[in-house]
Amino acid sequence: MAVFNGKLAVIGAVVVAAGVAIGAAMWFRTGSAEPISGTDAGSDSLSGLVKAGGRTMESIGASSLAEGGIDSLQVPASQLAASDPRLVALSKAELAWLEKHYYPTQVELDALDRIDLKELERSDDPKSRMLYGIALIRRGQVPGAMPALKSAATLGAFYAYEEAAAAEYAMLTKRGMDAQTVQDMLRAKVEVAKILGDHRAEYLLGRNLPSGSVANPAAVQQYTTEFLRQLGMNAQLMGVSASGPDPRPNADLWSDVTKLGNSGSADEQIDVYSRK
Repeated sequence: MAVFNGKLAVIGAVVVAAGVAIGAAMWFRTGSAEPISGTDAGSDSLSGLVKAGGRTMESIGASSLAEGGIDSLQVPASQLAASDPRLVALSKAELAWLEKHYYPTQVELDALDRIDLKELERSDDPKSRMLYGIALIRRGQVPGAMPALKSAATLGAFYAYEEAAAAEYAMLTKRGMDAQTVQDMLRAKVEVAKILGDHRAEYLLGRNLPSGSVANPAAVQQYTTEFLRQLGMNAQLMGVSASGPDPRPNADLWSDVTKLGNSGSADEQIDVYSRK
């Protein structure tokens, strides 16, 4: 419990309601955007895809960034504003964080429509599970994608959790479920992703929710508590420690970049980092 208390201090700014704090305790106690990448996938196979990303599946979670293994380029703030910020690193530390939590590159996502799903299905590491789930979503197989994405999320793939939330929202909306309910469920899952550490998860709300949508704060709090509890239970069932909180670097820098992208300084150049 002492460990959890230390973690709770880190996320105190996010978890403002007592009910959400209880859900967080249950979790932590368990032990098509414009791409910002100039890299081309060199192969339609999984091995070629991973090689194009400049790393192997076994080293995806490593936080060590050797000099010479990283590309940096400058892009205008307006281009960042038009891209999925979850996939973009504004520093080497943020790039290490993305790799630690199995975030895909735009190259890997673009290749999913071409690679053999059976090859992905045979792999059981978190990143392969996540990519397999996303590939199924793109093929309209949302229910079949959920086990793979939830497994990856439990093992620390925050992007898998976020994409599962967005896919479920779209599926339930299409089925005619009450709009307020599904919108608040998506808001709650975004809150969970932010609690885990991804301050860019808010992007999902702008991408998915209709203009003028208004939250029911009490419902969002209730759902957030429940979703945190579910994550904790999933970790227990898999016999692993719960992931997070692990704050993503550059929260303040991203805030400044977002303001630049929506202002008269939209052409200001921003450094972006990626693997060679």
